[in-house]
Amino acid sequence: MKLFRHFFLLFILSFSSLFAQEGFYYQAVIKNTDGSPLKETPVKIRIRIIEGTTTLQYEEEREVTTSREGFVSFIIGEGATTDFTSINWQGELYLQDE
Repeated sequence: MKLFRHFFLLFILSFSSLFAQEGFYYQAVIKNTDGSPLKETPVKIRIRIIEGTTTLQYEEEREVTTSREGFVSFIIGEGATTDFTSINWQGELYLQDE
């Protein structure tokens, strides 16, 4: 029985790695300079993941259209200009959006 549990656990762990997500969700409300939502407007968003204060780990740019409420949503990692899987997640990382 103990051997069965070990094999079952090994099977589950190896199977779950097939569905590993290569990215994470980003959501924001885009606003005008007066603070009102920027409604139904095409915008360009640049996302950077930076290690420490200077080392660029990842960068991507997206062109999306805001919703009626000024909302945008997408998965960081799908619009890659650099390789998302090469990010060293052990360091002190910061997300920069512009």
